Amino acid sequence: MGGLIINQFHANGIRWALLSPDFSHTTNSVEFINLPDAFSLIIDGQAIAIDVRETDAFEIDHLPGAISMPWQQFIRSPEIISQLDNEMTYIIYCFDPDCYEAKTFAGLLQKNGFRKTKVLYDGFSGWLEMGLPIEP
Repeated sequence: MGGLIINQFHANGIRWALLSPDFSHTTNSVEFINLPDAFSLIIDGQAIAIDVRETDAFEIDHLPGAISMPWQQFIRSPEIISQLDNEMTYIIYCFDPDCYEAKTFAGLLQKNGFRKTKVLYDGFSGWLEMGLPIEP
C-alpha cells in the first residue's frame, strides 16, 4: 500500500512491477565461480567482472577491468543490460559471499540470454583476503 501512495506523489512514480518485486525464481540456476578461476578468466581477458555494489564503493576499489552496474541502478533502469554483449562471460560480484544482489542480477542476466554469467562465490571480500589485484 505504501508504494501506491508514493506513486501518487512521486514525480516519476514507481513502476508497478517494482512495487513488490519477487526475484526468488531468478537465483535457482545461477552458476558460481571460485576465486582462482575468476582471476584467470579476468586477467586473460576471457571475462569481465560486473560490480553490483554502489558507485561510491566501486570508485574506492574494484576487480581489474570491472564495470559498475549498481543493483539499485539496475532496478530503476533494467535496460542498462543492453550495453552488455550476451556472448561475453560475466562474473558478477558484490562485497560479501552469497550476496543476494549478485545472485539475482546474474539470474536476471541469464534469463535475458546471457548464458555465460557466473557469480563470484567468495565476493569482493574473498578477493581482498586472497590478496588478488584490485584497481582504484
